[in-house]
Amino acid sequence: MKNTCEKPTLTALSFKYDAFIDQCAGILENRTLKLYPGPTGSVLFATLGILILVLIPSQIKVRADQTINARTFPAILAWIMLVCSAFNMINDGIRVIRRQKLPFIEMNLLNEVKAMIILLFLVIYALLMPLAGFSIASVVFALLMLLYFRVKEWKYYLLVTVLALGIGFLFKNVLNVRLP
Repeated sequence: MKNTCEKPTLTALSFKYDAFIDQCAGILENRTLKLYPGPTGSVLFATLGILILVLIPSQIKVRADQTINARTFPAILAWIMLVCSAFNMINDGIRVIRRQKLPFIEMNLLNEVKAMIILLFLVIYALLMPLAGFSIASVVFALLMLLYFRVKEWKYYLLVTVLALGIGFLFKNVLNVRLP
């Protein structure tokens, strides 16, 4: 009689992972996203300009007796961003009113999701580094990347682990570089 409470093997987990990734890729494979870079970029940069103007007073301390201070240059850049964004929004609005086509790009959704997953790995790496240190965070990041690219050879997992730990040791103990 077969035991139904068997632990899954690494190979079985690998096949399940591959099947899940293939299923997700199948769903997203032929889907595209239409993006209008002009209006999208204008809104993003206008939002960023407003955010910069709002944050400048709390982030840059100055003395009251200075006419030109550390806030001046960032504020000028933020205002330039806002003016240029407004100009682009007005220009795009006139095109829409005249019923002219706005330029657009079609992005393959699968490629964009793949890029976002790698970006998520980088965020995890950056957040993990102050908590676990450079070496451990680098090992985790490298292993995540190998898993993401479906590397099956155990030698590569061993290699990136040894290299990450070795580079961390080299920087910290031989070159005396302070690492998180």
